[in-house]
Amino acid sequence: MLSEGRSGSSVLCEGIAALTRSPSHLDHGMGNLHNLAHELLGSDRKSMENQTDPISEMSQWFSSICEWYPTSGVIGFKMKPYFNISTTGQFSDPKWAASFVWMRQSNMSIVYNHRQNLLDKVISDFAFVDQGHNGTVRAPAHCRADDSACIAQRHEQRVKLPTGKWLVHILREHATLHASVLAFLEQSGLRYTTVTYEQLLPGTAGSTAAWLYWQRLLHFLRPAKAPCRAHFSNITSDDVAAALQITAQTTARHQEDRVENFADVVQTLLGTEFESQLHR
Repeated sequence: MLSEGRSGSSVLCEGIAALTRSPSHLDHGMGNLHNLAHELLGSDRKSMENQTDPISEMSQWFSSICEWYPTSGVIGFKMKPYFNISTTGQFSDPKWAASFVWMRQSNMSIVYNHRQNLLDKVISDFAFVDQGHNGTVRAPAHCRADDSACIAQRHEQRVKLPTGKWLVHILREHATLHASVLAFLEQSGLRYTTVTYEQLLPGTAGSTAAWLYWQRLLHFLRPAKAPCRAHFSNITSDDVAAALQITAQTTARHQEDRVENFADVVQTLLGTEFESQLHR
């Protein structure tokens, strides 16, 4: 899975694991290399820059995981798009260009996950970065569905966003990265599909629309010749809702509930290409 941070990818990976009978962090722990949310090649820009041989890393990892889980519905890992890539989809670092060629030659499939509402992503970014500041107790990045204290702490958390040109700049950087990733995927020859946080996660679990999106995703993940994995296509909306109850949804219904200076943010974005992303 290719996804930026704070875009719901960890919850999405757990949903996939539950619905396809694949290794999850419930079995091995969130940081364990067995689960689909494992960030094999690095969790941030610095660690990915320091990655010297991603092809060997992936090859050895897949060899081991496939041996350990020969009947798993899905085998995979999470990767963040933190590599320098132009708006035309060209890499500046040859190691990443070679890595994706190896993925294509190895017949790997990519699920590209992103958030449609970039302002919601920025709010989540700032909430995560600001945790523990001003004497507050740092909350986990994710809360289990039965952890009421963690959920309450996340719901109470509010952030102050930058405004003016700086906020517009941040949003445009995210929009540019998204466009660059799409440009690369379209010309890469890789088998891929795109999904969004809004389609699959908060406020949609159990709905017909979410169920249809999950059906499409699982159809993509199911190999053409895999009768033993027929359960991929037999899920119900209740199955989807149950799979997404593993991790609590802590996103506020309205941006104003999370942003202290929401009125200033509104004034900044009125008349820009991001005005439509404001909760009104």
